[in-house]
Amino acid sequence: MQVYGRESDVVVEAVVEAGRFRHDDDDSYDVDPPPYVPVKHIIFDSTFWDRWKLVGSIESGPFTACMAVEDKADPGKKYALQIDSKMDRFGINADSRQCLGLFRKCVVLNRILPKHKHINALDRLVFSQTSMFILQDMCEGMLDLNHFYPMATDILARALFTKIAETVLFMHEYGVVHGNLTSSTILYFHKPFTDSIACKITGFDLAIHYPHLATKHKRNFHQSDYLYDHHLSAQTQVPYTVAGDVRAMGKILYNMLVNNPDPDDIPATGPDFKPWVRDAALNLLRMIGPRGFGPASDDALPGAQVVVNHPWLKLPPPGPQMATVKELDRFRNDWSVRVLESLICDRSDCFSH
Repeated sequence: MQVYGRESDVVVEAVVEAGRFRHDDDDSYDVDPPPYVPVKHIIFDSTFWDRWKLVGSIESGPFTACMAVEDKADPGKKYALQIDSKMDRFGINADSRQCLGLFRKCVVLNRILPKHKHINALDRLVFSQTSMFILQDMCEGMLDLNHFYPMATDILARALFTKIAETVLFMHEYGVVHGNLTSSTILYFHKPFTDSIACKITGFDLAIHYPHLATKHKRNFHQSDYLYDHHLSAQTQVPYTVAGDVRAMGKILYNMLVNNPDPDDIPATGPDFKPWVRDAALNLLRMIGPRGFGPASDDALPGAQVVVNHPWLKLPPPGPQMATVKELDRFRNDWSVRVLESLICDRSDCFSH
């Protein structure tokens, strides 16, 4: 079976053939029928557009653009659409690299990773003679993290960062490196007047599967059915590593702690960490933060399991005195207001009345 070539029909052939039942060993697909996304086969691209309506553009990914479409039979519900096509009718495809890139994305989301509530899942695949249409759930009503940073507090930041870290750990346990964790590929929804935060990780166009890193395996997944060894060689995978995902989480953490979506906007006096930031959060930042705040070398970064188990993510909500205590510390360290030191009593006495 040929898995990868310059033409999309080779990719289609690989997807279809790889999904057939296996009867050559005991671990066959007919023992555990695959509950994967539905696949529909059509002849002409026009058949797809007979059912689906283009309603907008979402963003441009590394291999092809992402568009918003809706089912004409069920208007109102939108889906995210990517097209891998030999006939580039929208002028959105990059080059032949997209064949392997989009194919790997489908394999990662449909065959390697089990469904997860914080991963944006594939909804369906449609194949014509010239194109592959990839439909995903569209996270309507969700915003990217750039909208979250200014409103972050200790409780909200820990709630959201915990979900991100746990989801990244989940991916790494199955040998998947996301490779593109940014503020725009993590979407969130904050329910008003509650501390409940939902998030979805998207942007799997650069995701890589490293079989040797996997500690968990989805039943009946055989990596050799889908990708040859040279598709996973060190030469082609250098940019995408477990450490890279952890470093990306560190950048997100820094933005949360300064309530600023721009990691390069650092005042001359140093980073403006907000009063709600706890020492445990700064400790985690020193472990995984961007260079200048975290380790200089990626080799010194911890794994996602260490991040998930970090004490900051396990702390109870802060008491009402925390901001006041931080303000007292600022005054004690500021020589211009040193005269106030004599007025500052022991903290335990301050808050015992």
